[in-house]
Amino acid sequence: MAQEAANFNSAQSDDAAYGRPLLNWQIAEYPVYQRDRRWYIIFASVVAILLTVVLIPSTVWPEALVQIPILRNFFLVGPDYTFAVLILLISFVVITNDRKRPLDIDIIVTTEGLIIGSSFYNYETFKEFSIIYKPAQNVRVLYLEYKNSLMPRLSIYLADTDPVQLREILLDYLDEDLERTDESNSDYFGRLFKL
Repeated sequence: MAQEAANFNSAQSDDAAYGRPLLNWQIAEYPVYQRDRRWYIIFASVVAILLTVVLIPSTVWPEALVQIPILRNFFLVGPDYTFAVLILLISFVVITNDRKRPLDIDIIVTTEGLIIGSSFYNYETFKEFSIIYKPAQNVRVLYLEYKNSLMPRLSIYLADTDPVQLREILLDYLDEDLERTDESNSDYFGRLFKL
């Protein structure tokens, strides 16, 4: 009986701290893409080209190629081993993430803010929100802009959540950015290149 009372009091204090839940859904920790053999061949080719450009100094390349305005900034005076290691590390992360299943994360919209996994985000930290919903293009994203302009925009995949219901809830707490009509470039290119 004492344990049940403790659990009830804990639930009440959580409700007071995070607010009353209004809407919830689950998303994967990161997007999962079906990558075919062609994708891996292209990915390996791009990595090989980047490593070649980074490790071979500009003095070895033909002068005509180095002088092309668009390409001029890509050739380095000497080999850049740090950048080469960074390219290899990013490649390793992309390949290893492809081999494991992402965790499921709970998203809970409450009267005080959003709970994303084990983190709580108070509405007061955000300036505005926007919802981009284009099911034909598989774009279902909630964007939250921080008041602090140095913080990156928070993007949350909506899965099968009703965007109209979510919008109605968020309008009670945040302003809506009606000018944003497309997903961010980083989300677009991530989806396009399956990264």
